[in-house]
Amino acid sequence: MAIYYVKLGKGGGYFQEAESQSIIILDYRNVPPALIKERKWEEIKGWYIVNGATQGAATSHSNQIAAFCESDEKDLWITFSGNQMYWTRINGKTLFDDVQGRKTRSCIGWKSVNLQNQNYNPVPGSIEMVRGFRGTICRIKDYRHQLIENIIEGNTSQELIALKEAKKALIQRIKPLILQLHWRDFEILIDLIFRQSGLFRSGELGGSLKTIDFQVSNPITDDFSAVQVKSMASKADFESDLDQMDEFEKIKTFFYIVHQPKSDLKVMNLRFKPDDKHFTVEFWFEDQIAEKVIRLGLVDWIIEKSV
Repeated sequence: MAIYYVKLGKGGGYFQEAESQSIIILDYRNVPPALIKERKWEEIKGWYIVNGATQGAATSHSNQIAAFCESDEKDLWITFSGNQMYWTRINGKTLFDDVQGRKTRSCIGWKSVNLQNQNYNPVPGSIEMVRGFRGTICRIKDYRHQLIENIIEGNTSQELIALKEAKKALIQRIKPLILQLHWRDFEILIDLIFRQSGLFRSGELGGSLKTIDFQVSNPITDDFSAVQVKSMASKADFESDLDQMDEFEKIKTFFYIVHQPKSDLKVMNLRFKPDDKHFTVEFWFEDQIAEKVIRLGLVDWIIEKSV
């Protein structure tokens, strides 16, 4: 199976037409049609040379026309429109001439979802770079061939599978180190997580606020959240703290962060809105904290604070 990129007109100007008619369009109308119809690739190359093209340019044009004409139902074709990648396959062997003198081939329809009907856009930048190709058709032979195949089939690459497994293992390595933190360092870590997320503490860390340890605000929306940080807590502890939260009228979220929750607290939903409250509750336990440490680049901080 080959994978080809096709530029459907200047700036993708033929895409809407190609999509609506389920066709692939090749605009080489200047080449004598009989040479294309009879698949005389060497003569096409010679025709270009006679008309002033270099050997390299003539070969490139001939190869592009040949790829279009000889591709079969097994091959993948991709193109871009806007910020999306579309793909299709050839449907049938017939080469058509349209009224404008262009060559067209029927296809199964241009799709922007994979074979599992899942959206895959935007695609990696390494794939999108191919749209900078100055010709009309190019065959993708490097590592991007497998990457595109994985995207269309909805498969996960072995590299990504290995990375996800490594991340899971790293989370498990970080969790016991979080449990070893001094309570003061644990509060500092939570403060750093919010700061790295773009939320800023209001007031001093571990200040004089009752019930909560500190508040954080979103500088864009001006929304406030309350944060309670505990080394250990049970469901009864949480319910007692929750009852005292009505005085914080402006908060949108109450973060209840515990690195050693009791079993009855750990089984609660991680995010919910109490029926009698104006805010949402969000729990962070050891798994959620460790994941945020990785995502926000705080692994080295954990290492420095650990023994």
